[in-house]
Amino acid sequence: MGIPLTMFNSGSEVKIKAINGGKDVCHRLHCLGLCCNTKVVVLNNQEGLTLRFNDSKVVMGFGIAHKILCEQV
Repeated sequence: MGIPLTMFNSGSEVKIKAINGGKDVCHRLHCLGLCCNTKVVVLNNQEGLTLRFNDSKVVMGFGIAHKILCEQV
């Protein structure tokens, strides 16, 4: 199915395959633009995850990032 986003190193480019979260988590991520088939670059995976996608940057905690399942692009 996919590997949790927290498992990818800085500089990795990944594609979101699924989100294993409840309705509120899925809604919040969707509002940010993070949904299935979105390509994301992990900029930093220390003290939270910093992501770049669609000309945006987002910082999130490891708890929510661990629910995002991805595959390497």
